[in-house]
Amino acid sequence: MIVHVLALLKTWFDIIRLRKGPDAVPRSPVVLALAVALWLASGIAFVLMIEGFDMKDFIVGILTGVTVLLCYAAILNFCGKAERTIQTLSAIVGCGALLTFAMAAGNLILVPLVGAGLTGNIVFLIFLWSVPVEGHIISRAIDRHFLFGLALALAALFFQIYVDLAVNPLETP
Repeated sequence: MIVHVLALLKTWFDIIRLRKGPDAVPRSPVVLALAVALWLASGIAFVLMIEGFDMKDFIVGILTGVTVLLCYAAILNFCGKAERTIQTLSAIVGCGALLTFAMAAGNLILVPLVGAGLTGNIVFLIFLWSVPVEGHIISRAIDRHFLFGLALALAALFFQIYVDLAVNPLETP
């Protein structure tokens, strides 16, 4: 069992490095459930380790994340690739979990060493890397060029921001 989990983690790292696609992830509801569990755990770790975030942010993050995942599932359906949904969502959620853990751990380790400002920039760069990763995953899942997948991932990011602001409007002074 441990060997399979480690192999799955390695696969997600390879996807994050754009070396593999979602087809490398096993088509299994158990894998998707594991990815979701890691995603939830990474979100909690992020909220606990990064100042300024709370459980409300966690819940809004889940809502916006699920909304975007539903959009990706609809795209797969629209493109006639519905059979790839579990693998694709497992790849997106699993890679997202690993990147979120990296942001939380980076914050925990780097703030005492280089300060909050530089650490915040590094964490933001890790977050930004999630966009081409999602673009890579979705482009491979629907057999389109990477730039098309990147455009879809950017659209998903903007939609996620829109949903976030609709649910959690900015406070004005």
